[in-house]
Amino acid sequence: MKHIVFLLLLAGCGLSDPRGLYALSQVNPAHDDPGGLAVAIAPPSTLRLMPKGTRLIMTLQRGDAAPEKQIFTLVPAAAEGPVAQAQVFALRDTDLPALRAMQAQNDQRLEAGQQSTLALSLEADACRTVRELPQDARGSVWIRTRADADFAPLLVNTPLAKIPGWEDAANKILPCTP
Repeated sequence: MKHIVFLLLLAGCGLSDPRGLYALSQVNPAHDDPGGLAVAIAPPSTLRLMPKGTRLIMTLQRGDAAPEKQIFTLVPAAAEGPVAQAQVFALRDTDLPALRAMQAQNDQRLEAGQQSTLALSLEADACRTVRELPQDARGSVWIRTRADADFAPLLVNTPLAKIPGWEDAANKILPCTP
């Protein structure tokens, strides 16, 4: 059964919490150790996050070449989230070498004076626990950029209906199966 993307990272800067935008401005995916990266998601009670359905997408853009993307499945983490209903996800230890290799490729290009950027985005699959999703459904997303850092809010109690593309995505979310 196919499930659809629940939240896209930031869902448009106009909806984002300034504290989270500041935290993201301090993140350098090209250099920061990814071992401490974690996200916390608090979906509305009418949505359930799917096991193994939360992904970090790293995109390496080298000059005019086609972007190179790698998708890393995040796993539930034992870390405590910023609120009780938040589910925390982190990278698998086995994915860290591949992510660090992307960082090294980016660094090599930059040191050679070539254009290169490394960006991150997040997506999560969900299923609906109700027949129809309510128009007033709200969700929250936080990010932690280092193991010793607090979670910074990206979206807090944000009406999902305000997220660009939400209406189309909401119509494609399948019911949860037992």
